[in-house]
Amino acid sequence: MKILIIGELSEAVLEKLRSFGEITVSLPEADRDLSAAEVIALLEKNKSEVIVVDATPLGADILRMAPSLKMVVCTRGNPVNVDARYCSEHGIILTNTPGRNANAVAEFVLAMMINLLRNIPQALRRLDSGELCLKGDVRTAIAAGKNTRDIIWRNDKLPVIPYFDFMGSEIFGKDLGLVGLGAVGKLVAEKALVLGMQVKAYDPYYKGPLLPGLELAELDDIASQADIISLHAKDTPETQGMIGKSFFKRLKPGSYLINTARGRLVDRDALLEALDSGIVAGAALDVFDYEPLCRDDPLLHHPKIICTPHIGGASRDVVLQHSIMAFESIKAYDEGAGEIPNHK
Repeated sequence: MKILIIGELSEAVLEKLRSFGEITVSLPEADRDLSAAEVIALLEKNKSEVIVVDATPLGADILRMAPSLKMVVCTRGNPVNVDARYCSEHGIILTNTPGRNANAVAEFVLAMMINLLRNIPQALRRLDSGELCLKGDVRTAIAAGKNTRDIIWRNDKLPVIPYFDFMGSEIFGKDLGLVGLGAVGKLVAEKALVLGMQVKAYDPYYKGPLLPGLELAELDDIASQADIISLHAKDTPETQGMIGKSFFKRLKPGSYLINTARGRLVDRDALLEALDSGIVAGAALDVFDYEPLCRDDPLLHHPKIICTPHIGGASRDVVLQHSIMAFESIKAYDEGAGEIPNHK
């Protein structure tokens, strides 16, 4: 078997794949995908039977130039860069790796919660600006403080006492409401329950078993009861703008909103209005209705919002996870299995 790899896989998995046949690795540069001409040239040169791809587009124009191709393994949760119809019509097996970054995003959500409730970004910004620091030489200050038994960030020359100014809340005992109970939502629920949170989830399509302590609820109940709401729904015509004015009107005052799912779930104007009115105490956003953001976007500069540039799934461990899933698919194909695992 000849395998062309143009998506990152772990070294351990690459070594295992070498036992299946000839491996060719040609990774794109970090800031760009391989061009169609480059992919076609690689496929023609190597007469590949299997190709492993991440984000590089594989349209019909490329696939039809590879008559020896029998399988495409896309190491993404949703293989939107691969022409699935062409694969289906020409007998090419297409697999993907859904949930590869679910744990990474779930951990990121917990980090967002703690940052929001403990005012960590605000403290970092004001410390970095020098507002909470004294003028002077570091060596002199250290020498002067050597005999201090209990050092506290407190001084009459500072504008505030940080201990009190940044005092927040703990997530222990808080009510967490999840909107969507897919791979990420379930992992967030599992971790939050361990940390002592009360967890309810809204997902009208969920039919599976529930973790002990996790309850299904209506969206109205999530809005009116949750201290923290975390979004994990898909971007569909039904869900676009679902977190809008009518939702915020039903919200428990002083609650927090986290969105690591899709930007278009949230009506940005309604969110800003809810933040300014105090209905929402704070928001953490990793996804937006357009990306990248403009420098003058009000979401970036709002004092109650934490913005991050779509990095919820950016964990090095994700590569290991999707590598294992890709290997399982190729192994099943090599062994002639009747059903290729697609990890859904």
